[in-house]
Amino acid sequence: MTLQDFRGQGPPADIGTFQLPCSVLVFQHVFSGTTYFCAVRSGAQGWVLIDYGANPATVTNSALSEATAHDVTLLLRENWTITATLSVPVGVHLKGVGWRYSLNYNAGGNCITIAGDNAKVSDLKIVVVAGAGGAGTRPNCIYAANRTNLEVRSVWLVGDSTVGDDGSEVRQCSIAFETVTYSGVHDCRMESNRRHGITLQTASDSNTVSGNTCNGNIQHGITVLSSSSNTVFGNTCIGNIYSGILLYVAYNNTVSGNTCNGNAWGIAVQDSSSNTVSGNTCNGNTRHGITVISSSSNTVSGNTCNDNDVNNTGTYDGINLVNGSSGNIVSHNTCKNNDRWGVMVDNDSDYNKVHGNYTGGNTSGSIRVNSADCNSNQIEWNTVEEGAPSDAGTTTRSYGNYDPSANAFVGDVGAAPF
Repeated sequence: MTLQDFRGQGPPADIGTFQLPCSVLVFQHVFSGTTYFCAVRSGAQGWVLIDYGANPATVTNSALSEATAHDVTLLLRENWTITATLSVPVGVHLKGVGWRYSLNYNAGGNCITIAGDNAKVSDLKIVVVAGAGGAGTRPNCIYAANRTNLEVRSVWLVGDSTVGDDGSEVRQCSIAFETVTYSGVHDCRMESNRRHGITLQTASDSNTVSGNTCNGNIQHGITVLSSSSNTVFGNTCIGNIYSGILLYVAYNNTVSGNTCNGNAWGIAVQDSSSNTVSGNTCNGNTRHGITVISSSSNTVSGNTCNDNDVNNTGTYDGINLVNGSSGNIVSHNTCKNNDRWGVMVDNDSDYNKVHGNYTGGNTSGSIRVNSADCNSNQIEWNTVEEGAPSDAGTTTRSYGNYDPSANAFVGDVGAAPF
């Protein structure tokens, strides 16, 4: 392997043994005491020079524009300072060789914009430099809009939480997708963003977000906003200031098998319908484990919501339905040791079915229908260690709830079942 036409010099010592399958390579080279960044492509006679210079962003963008639906690999041997957006065109895979070194982004906009369909970014670390960009231009690590069939995999993205909020849902995030469809974000690490770890919004439909870690963000770990038919599973969202996962004006999404501990809310569903929230662990949050707000026809099943309201204010529950949340199914969840109720139905929330759940050790009690404007809720066949459900609703039906300590069915209200 030879490198042709590089100032009369040969390649750096390690390029000859570089084995990753790629068509374009960007690397750092020191010539006569000066550091250059070099972009080369694989040709019939070996590696051929595309561009070189002192600015890694300029050279990398030359490589990306040359790639024409092939791979571009960044061979980072130390941290690179990036002062302009890297643009990934259609069909191109921009990748690194791991997380040892980072792209330190110090500009406004986005470190990486995925500018074409069928593109991929993987195996990189990006760090937003403290104070990067100005008001109104605070950067994301990765951004895409109006694209399809994208993949982001195995990237470590560190935001800048030292600056103020720019007031936009699509800035100051690790990954921000607007109107992106049939795409995936997998096995990534996002942290310390002023807004969100990952945000899917504005008809970002039919995407999969899996296996990611979204910790320590100032707002939410993962958000799905005005988007539908997404699958969010197997993610870990810990220590986010707002929610681990938020669905807002979202429809027909599936949120399953996630761990959302130590946030304000574990999972929040607001102004949304027909979503499934199942098999998640939402423990030790400072507010509700799972909250459903002004939302209807959702299914909340098989979740574990323990030890929430760690500030011991006595105002938060394992699972909370509030503000006109009607027609939801809350089933087969475990709600233990929360600082108020295991399950709460409140504020004009009607026709919900709460069945097959287990509650124990909750400070206020097992299950509560909290006000007369809550109509026709069904509280059935739950195991309630704290005793009978509490009812202040209208036409509530409570039947078949079993208290193991009393070895009795307790708190029957309304007609018997068929």
